[in-house]
Amino acid sequence: ALVVIANHKSHSKAEVTEALRTVINLMCDMHDLSRARIDGIPHSMRNFTYQIPLGEYGKNKDELSKPLKWSNTWKSFDGGFKHYTAAYWADDLRTYIGDRYEEYAKGTLREWVVDNGKLSAHYYGIYKPKSVVSYWDCKWTSPVAYDMVAKASCRLAALLNETIK
Repeated sequence: ALVVIANHKSHSKAEVTEALRTVINLMCDMHDLSRARIDGIPHSMRNFTYQIPLGEYGKNKDELSKPLKWSNTWKSFDGGFKHYTAAYWADDLRTYIGDRYEEYAKGTLREWVVDNGKLSAHYYGIYKPKSVVSYWDCKWTSPVAYDMVAKASCRLAALLNETIK
């Protein structure tokens, strides 16, 4: 796909569009921590459920939440901004990234995969099949997910800028 993008003038618009979609989807998937498959962590190979104690946020202390799916922890992330337009999201991300673009964009595809794998392994250590995960461990996944969106954005921009040179 990167070869097609790099040589976009010698390919049809449809081919370039498909190549861009492929690269964008791969970057998004790579930064979705629930998609990391890690040797030695068997539950990383499939979706699984966990629960949180309801008492940690004001309900009956003996009750647990309904089972929550691991992938939904990451895939349902919307930044708390469900009604943002694409332009508003872009502006919000620009503000969030600030002067960290170079920091977020540096590295290679391999380094990005390794960094994301390490972060995924950390969360796979907290979230395990049928485990009870503290409310605060769940609560702190939103900023991590938002940071991953920001990194994916910067890295995609850097990758495309390098490819199209």
